[in-house]
Amino acid sequence: MFVAQLLFVFSILFIAWCVHEIVTPFLRQQAHLLRFYTLFLSGSIVFVGVAAIDVALNPRAFLLNHILPNISEESFYLFMLAVLVFFTVMRFSYKRALNRSRLPAKIFGFFPGESDRAKRVLFWFFATVVVLSFFASVHPILGYLSAIASFNCIVLMTVLVVHEVIVRQKTEHWITFLVVFTVCLVLSMTRGSGRRDMVACLSTIPVVIYFYRARVLHPPRVIRNVAILGIVSILVLNGYSGLRYRAKNTGAKIDLSYHLETLRSLPMYCLLPPDANQSFGQGAVRLSMVCIEKFELRESRVFEQKPFFNTYYVLGNPIPRFLWDDKPEALGHTLPRDLGFWSTGYVNVGPGIVGHFFHEGGLFFAVFYGWIFGYFLGVFDDLLRYGERHPLVLGLLCTTAGQFVGFSRGDIGVFGVHIIASCVTVGFVCFFCYLIGLPSVSHDTRNR
Repeated sequence: MFVAQLLFVFSILFIAWCVHEIVTPFLRQQAHLLRFYTLFLSGSIVFVGVAAIDVALNPRAFLLNHILPNISEESFYLFMLAVLVFFTVMRFSYKRALNRSRLPAKIFGFFPGESDRAKRVLFWFFATVVVLSFFASVHPILGYLSAIASFNCIVLMTVLVVHEVIVRQKTEHWITFLVVFTVCLVLSMTRGSGRRDMVACLSTIPVVIYFYRARVLHPPRVIRNVAILGIVSILVLNGYSGLRYRAKNTGAKIDLSYHLETLRSLPMYCLLPPDANQSFGQGAVRLSMVCIEKFELRESRVFEQKPFFNTYYVLGNPIPRFLWDDKPEALGHTLPRDLGFWSTGYVNVGPGIVGHFFHEGGLFFAVFYGWIFGYFLGVFDDLLRYGERHPLVLGLLCTTAGQFVGFSRGDIGVFGVHIIASCVTVGFVCFFCYLIGLPSVSHDTRNR
């Protein structure tokens, strides 16, 4: 089929473009290798590029033990057009926001200074939030909020401890580092986000090492070291994914002893080949084309489009479900039910970023979300330029790492909520430091 061959070539070119966007500015010393933009593009390589190659080579492959509906040639063309439109608009908006917005400078002005006193206050503040979250977990609303805040705080605490042990070489803090990092790993497995939270935890060490030490090395050497760390992280995530699917298939009881056993078994599972349902971008592109078929094309349309759905979803997320009976459910939850996947139990999928566009109304939303997402990526990366050695800024990069990597897989509404939650957590920490009289960081908007 010609269109499948065209998709294969398109995917190869897309992957090459992503690699160019990640590596070339760093080699030219124009941008950091690790930044919010490159995290998103790294995920896009897998969940758009590699996943599209999987579709091109296997147009009728299984997904989640189901055969998906036939995909028309028009869906192939619309998918490629949507990818082209979104990433073009996103890059234009990103470049336009980068170095031009005054917002990052104003935001960074509220961050606390980097004195030893401030770091001690932050450490004990994070520890207090984590401990109190265990008592708040029994409340339906406080439990949800405390779970998000506590995990963000443990990641921020891990960044602080990694900095003290690895960068400042305070060997007396090694035990503290091991305890905090282990707690962070366990918490990353107890929350529903799973792999994305584990990415946040695993990213703390390479992010701190890169911004305090490695970035001054010869660029090819930095790329090699980051690539090695990335491969190790992928192996760990692969092992954890295998353990998750094993628990789901066997009906194992998920409790503290299970998570400790998971940590013990993780090294063995890291080298096992991934399950077919986990490979090749987890079917993100395949599901995106199903969304095109079922929401956009007149001949096969069976579901109603919902304009600005993810905007409503993000804005309405803080409202408890028991106060809002018709509170929107994420597309990744409703799509499997509508397709009949729930005949074998609960299923949650990543419909791909393109699937969201056609769920809401088509190519207009590729432009709409491309512009918004590109602008905020530029703001985040500008903030990183101001605070490239500030523990809270690096902590924000780590807490959102999994969300940005997985954003192109979806569900973008769910990931957007978690990104906002991380920003709110860091903002609340800055406000707390202001209330207790810690001096804010000094900055000069003319020198970055």
